[in-house]
Amino acid sequence: MSPFTTLTFSCTSQPSHVSTVSRLLAEASHIYVQDQGTLAWLVHQDDKRPERFLIVEVYDGPEAVETHRRNPHFKVFGETVGPLLEEGSSELTVWSGIEGSAK
Repeated sequence: MSPFTTLTFSCTSQPSHVSTVSRLLAEASHIYVQDQGTLAWLVHQDDKRPERFLIVEVYDGPEAVETHRRNPHFKVFGETVGPLLEEGSSELTVWSGIEGSAK
């Protein structure tokens, strides 16, 4: 059994919605990090292409990922942010942790 599960989600905002997507992702990070089993929910923005975003979500196991997906904000967030993204630009990858440390 893996000690943690990490999800990476990359996406590209439509050019006219970069600031809105950035704000919504930042707000979501403050909501989701409170979910039981969520160790981190980190939002990144590409330095050279500000319309590109990467979210790194770290959970203490697969059960915590399910807790995240059951958060009432999850569906609303997807319905709100989804239409602001470039079609076909989203990619979700699930990673099984091997080992790690953090301060």
